[in-house]
Amino acid sequence: MTRLVLSLILTAGLVLPVFAREAPTARCPSADTIRREILEELKAVRAKPRYCGRKRFRPAKQPLRWNQKLFEAAKKQAEEMSRNDRLSHRGRDGRKAGDRITRAGYDWEVYGENIAQGQRTVGEVMRSWLDSTGHCSAIMEADFDEVGVACASSGGGGSPYWAMVLAAPLSNSGR
Repeated sequence: MTRLVLSLILTAGLVLPVFAREAPTARCPSADTIRREILEELKAVRAKPRYCGRKRFRPAKQPLRWNQKLFEAAKKQAEEMSRNDRLSHRGRDGRKAGDRITRAGYDWEVYGENIAQGQRTVGEVMRSWLDSTGHCSAIMEADFDEVGVACASSGGGGSPYWAMVLAAPLSNSGR
């Protein structure tokens, strides 16, 4: 009898903490917060020369402008990654960022996409991107004029997924 009681107490002790410690779902900042903070951070970062890995970038001549169509393309990708719990530049349908940007109605000449998972704030995701040579290079690329950034977290572990789309509109100048 003592063995049975001890066993039940141990079992209950192991099961209860699982329910008591269920991880809260991570929430993304609001779209307005992302827009405001990302533009501030990008302006500060691009205003100074920077090394991304071994490549040196000069300061950008102008700050990036927010573009709603690029935001929509970024939002679609962030939501898909979150829904499928899968960090990837390609959607489940095989489409790449250029396809998503075009479908959002943006006529682009050049584009780039940064993605990330797990960061809870704009500051965290920017630090993560700037610590990565490729992501940093995309942020510092002088050819980009406009940006859209989105974050999504849903179901499962609720880990935030981020997408940043940088682009320059198609122009007649033949850049």
